[in-house]
Amino acid sequence: MALVSGTLSRRSFVAAVAATGFAVSAPVAIAAGTPAKPAEIVAALGQDLGKLAGDSKAMNGAQRLDAVSDLLHRYFDLPKIAANTIGARRFRGLSESQQADFVEAYTRFTVASYIRRLPQFDATGFAVGAVNDGPSGLAAVRATYSGPQSGQSVLDFVLTDTPNGYRIVDLRIDGDISELAVRRAEVSKVLDDKGFDGLIALLRDRTAALSEG
Repeated sequence: MALVSGTLSRRSFVAAVAATGFAVSAPVAIAAGTPAKPAEIVAALGQDLGKLAGDSKAMNGAQRLDAVSDLLHRYFDLPKIAANTIGARRFRGLSESQQADFVEAYTRFTVASYIRRLPQFDATGFAVGAVNDGPSGLAAVRATYSGPQSGQSVLDFVLTDTPNGYRIVDLRIDGDISELAVRRAEVSKVLDDKGFDGLIALLRDRTAALSEG
């Protein structure tokens, strides 16, 4: 999910599929207000996204935007992802208005990215596997994905326990560096080169380009 190029490489395609959690397991219902287990979060997300991939063909742009935004907010801790993407120390150094601007701009960019990739998703190659508990309320759900454009990959979803239940905050592909770390490096470079206003402007420009494409 490069900020500058917007190119969908094999790795970014697999990340898009994984980060939106395609799954082909039995239906999982998450009752309102009931914390779900990490693997159930990944499976339920995949089912909802699989349905959305089909339903979105009959939606207009505004309906598709609302549907994808709602889905991502249900399963991802988007404010935490945004803060971690810019870096905890740098994020704390921003004013409250800058923090709000960045979270909004990064969230809009993320939603637009997934809308753009929605037609490429193939749910049949995704399977949820083992769960490993980590420190500080973190858990990792291992899954595999194989698709016609990406080959086979091992995916590790990282989830954190929040007051609203587990939410996805990161993804590792084939045991390699995390997608969060890759995005942080991209954001840090833009921030160093162009400053905060330049970063916000670039995010908004990329969001507009994705929405128009």
